[in-house]
Amino acid sequence: MLAQIVARVQASEPRLGSTKLVAIDGPGGAGKSTLAAQLARACDATVVPTDSFASWDNALDWWPRLERQVLEPLGRDEVGRYQRYDWEQRELAEWHEVAPGG
Repeated sequence: MLAQIVARVQASEPRLGSTKLVAIDGPGGAGKSTLAAQLARACDATVVPTDSFASWDNALDWWPRLERQVLEPLGRDEVGRYQRYDWEQRELAEWHEVAPGG
């Protein structure tokens, strides 16, 4: 199954500037993080986990920060930068960069 997904990703055209975006969705415990890590290794890609945006106080309305900090810059072929949410400290933590392309 992974080989089929990798083949589809590799055959696809970038739709976010020069970046190909793959979203993985599913219920808790379904293996999304495992699949994302495997796919990232196979495609030499970066994983941007939504857990870095959601929080205890904002479980559903985190999408605008993802758009503003990552998706919009990548759409302009610029580096995306986002601050990871630390679930234990309940605050924003270190910054991560996502390079465009690939």
